[in-house]
Amino acid sequence: MRTSQAAFAALAVMFLLGAADNAFAAVVAPGGVVTDPPDDTPLPQGELVDEDVREVTFTYIPPTGFGFVGGVTPTANVTFRSQVYRDATTLSFVYSWEDLPADFGREGGTMTVSSFADFTTDVSGALGGAESTINRSADGNTIQAFGAGEGLGTVTLLLVETDASEYNESGSFSMDIFDRFDFVNLENPQDLMSDLGGANATLAGVFQPTADDGGPGPGPGNPIPLPAGVWAGMALLGGTGIVGSMRRQLARRRN
Repeated sequence: MRTSQAAFAALAVMFLLGAADNAFAAVVAPGGVVTDPPDDTPLPQGELVDEDVREVTFTYIPPTGFGFVGGVTPTANVTFRSQVYRDATTLSFVYSWEDLPADFGREGGTMTVSSFADFTTDVSGALGGAESTINRSADGNTIQAFGAGEGLGTVTLLLVETDASEYNESGSFSMDIFDRFDFVNLENPQDLMSDLGGANATLAGVFQPTADDGGPGPGPGNPIPLPAGVWAGMALLGGTGIVGSMRRQLARRRN
């Protein structure tokens, strides 16, 4: 079953009307980590000023020495949506997945976004059906959210509220997901096992906060536009997921 576009539209109306507060948000300083509660529903405040929608394909990779039973490599076709919201004079950034297969990232995953250097960040996310964490790198550049896993899902949304007043499209984004499959030993076809397969998508040109001089990132900043009754001309950009990631990465993250 795939997520409902009608439900997303209803939430978008709530965002524009400022009808809901974040279920959870916490400041994460450079080098810090926050614990996000299960079943969180982050809602950005203010008015939508820009968005980017891409179709992305995740292609799973089996453990070394094994192949997928049946010889067919599984894929997941999903929609990536990133958004910028203006609340008074500051900006919030939303990164989310839509149109998800029911088994998308059931065994966990990691969403990584940059750059947020030199800005304050309040974070919240939808990280699956159990408590999980959101980290910020020591230099402040990167925010990384970890999915709950253990059959309870992965990161489907990350909300980052900042003190930035401008933004550009020079950020970077990466997502790992893990799901359980049946595998066959390529050297011994009688050897079958059920284990985790991983997939990765890496995207360039996503929204990020920027200083008045356009940094970080090579492009100039976009000033927050003045309020308007109707927002039109939302950019729809194409993108393709990039294959990568192994189940060993998940094991290391859990240690």
